Amino acid sequence: MAVGLALTTAVLWGVEVNLTKIAVTGVEPLVANALRMPLGALALNAAALLVYRQPAPGRLGGRNTALATVSGLLALFVGSFLYLSGLQQTGAARGVSIAASSPVFALLIGLVVLREFPGWRSAAGVFLVSGGVALITVT
Repeated sequence: MAVGLALTTAVLWGVEVNLTKIAVTGVEPLVANALRMPLGALALNAAALLVYRQPAPGRLGGRNTALATVSGLLALFVGSFLYLSGLQQTGAARGVSIAASSPVFALLIGLVVLREFPGWRSAAGVFLVSGGVALITVT
């Protein structure tokens, strides 16, 4: 089941990149995000209502709420703005290939910030996938 979910996610992300590339042509990234983010938040809240029978959980506590807020600002505001800006200037395949290098950064930041030490298989997997992404990007 997990592999099926991961493959479905990969397909949906592939669809998203191409639709977004078309949608942001001639539109400023901040304008595109002004539509994407609230609609995404509404969809997530609706899903939480269906699954948990209550709105998106608000029991995070002060520290976790602050971390989630910073994470959201970095990923959903800054990251998405930069992603859309880059997508306007390059092809969908190249843009998503560059963005796919995120596992390398997640591994390195996890080492430094969280003191997480992945096994050699995890580290090798991250770098092998990134090598494949690099090959796609330069061809």
